[in-house]
Amino acid sequence: MKYILLSIAAIISTFSIGQAPVFDWVRQIKGSEYEKIEDIVVDDDGYVYTTGYFKGTADFNPAATPDVYTTSQFHDMFIQKIAPTGEIVWLKRIGGSSALRAYSIDVNDQAVVVTGDYSGTVDFDPGTGVAEEGGFSNSFVLKLDTDGNFQWVKVIEDGSCRGTNIGMDDNGNVYYGGTFVGAIDFDPGTGVSNLTTVGNSNDVFFSKLTASGDFVWVKSIGGTGGINMYSFDVNGAGDCAAIGGFTNTIDFDLDATTNHLISQFNVDGWLLCLDLDGNENWVRQFKGQGSIYGKGVTVDESGNVDFSVSYSNAMTVEDGNGTQQYIVGVTSSLWACLGQFNGSTGVLNWVKTIDGSMVFAEEVDSDISGSMVFTGMMQGSTQLAEDAIITDVLETDSSFVMYTTCLDVNGNLLWHKSVESGISNQSHHVAFGDDNAVYTSGIFYDTLDFHPGTSGANLTTYDNTDSDAFLMKLKHPLASVNTQESKSILIYPNPTNDLLFVKGLDKSEKVRVLNSLGQTVFTGKMNNSIDVSSLKTGVYFLKLFDGDKQRVLRFIKK
Repeated sequence: MKYILLSIAAIISTFSIGQAPVFDWVRQIKGSEYEKIEDIVVDDDGYVYTTGYFKGTADFNPAATPDVYTTSQFHDMFIQKIAPTGEIVWLKRIGGSSALRAYSIDVNDQAVVVTGDYSGTVDFDPGTGVAEEGGFSNSFVLKLDTDGNFQWVKVIEDGSCRGTNIGMDDNGNVYYGGTFVGAIDFDPGTGVSNLTTVGNSNDVFFSKLTASGDFVWVKSIGGTGGINMYSFDVNGAGDCAAIGGFTNTIDFDLDATTNHLISQFNVDGWLLCLDLDGNENWVRQFKGQGSIYGKGVTVDESGNVDFSVSYSNAMTVEDGNGTQQYIVGVTSSLWACLGQFNGSTGVLNWVKTIDGSMVFAEEVDSDISGSMVFTGMMQGSTQLAEDAIITDVLETDSSFVMYTTCLDVNGNLLWHKSVESGISNQSHHVAFGDDNAVYTSGIFYDTLDFHPGTSGANLTTYDNTDSDAFLMKLKHPLASVNTQESKSILIYPNPTNDLLFVKGLDKSEKVRVLNSLGQTVFTGKMNNSIDVSSLKTGVYFLKLFDGDKQRVLRFIKK
């Protein structure tokens, strides 16, 4: 979608809520027509993987040696691996005889998986081999190794089907989902596993493949109304959650029984938690008088389910104890809601609202400590609130900004950072990286300065009319202090419940522990270990002093 053009200088603002990440770098995909990063994910070594699609001529490396590709009249997809310092490691472009779009990506230590949809004929092998598939409005799952080499591709060739979200568990099993219409055989092999939509509108499907691409199961939800899934996530244990919006009546039970939810007025939001076999654990409905869209969901390593919802007016959600909790903002007519459910029981742990004249919450992500980061757009004086009581001020003027905000595992504000950008520019996707780094992606128009005074941060689109895609990295200031000095120091176990042991350190050395806000929570001398049992769950930094030298090591308190 194209918006009215607006040229405005961008201003990065950080309120003194804590030690927020600082700007590190920003990359641009500069093109003649349309470029979009649809998803981002970070591996354990800090490498960033993105996927999406483009049309026309696009330069994926406009700040250095150009890396230019041109499509036919249709969209091509791309997958790229980017180093923590911002350089492209590899880039794979895949095109075909018609449109090809990639919407979601995940990575582990051995593989990269991507899903999307295509029409026509496509060679999915980005190397010299051939893995050709054909059809119309088909979904695909593509697997590469972490060097970008082709492993396998599986396609769903019947009817109209779109793969929109994908993830892997610790065993490499692939979970993906999306929307479909009509009768579809979801087994990409020789078997048959048919699903048929209830009506003529979208139904949502979820499917599981093994690490080698073999079909395991498929389930669907649908009804007399339309339903869309905006986000889907799976953690290492295989805990799955999905979120979206629906109209009229939808059956959310994934087996032969029924669990009907009915939208109250217009569009209602939904959040569904699944087990390893694709069965419903629980489902929650966000309902109200206005339109409600479940936008982002993430399952942390403890199984908690964090979510973001955009809504107008007031809304209610079942708290898991049989009570409808009333959620209302403080001042605005368009709000964002953030919260967390217990993944096992479906009990609502906490919920917060963001209030301003206009607030959109998009994608969310969580780290190993359970902290939650989310991104979106907002305008005007904006506050974080609980039970209609303001707890934190985020923005204080009338500007329209792209923002990134982080809450701890209990929903308390850790930091907030924004780029003054104008209403045309949008931040949609977010991912935690190593050392508390945070990556965001979206689109921008005309000229946008992501960090005034920093070389390479002032970007201009291809022709000042269409949008370009961006990927920005924010890095926690404590994460980059004397990292080379810390390589000979070993801390374990990490994460820890009580004692944190340090190897390779002089016993007389002074130490300090800082929380994610930069506040000192412990000061003393090291004696092989530190008792951190009294600390709350979260991310901490062990700061070591040896004369005029300082070392900083990150650890997690469980």
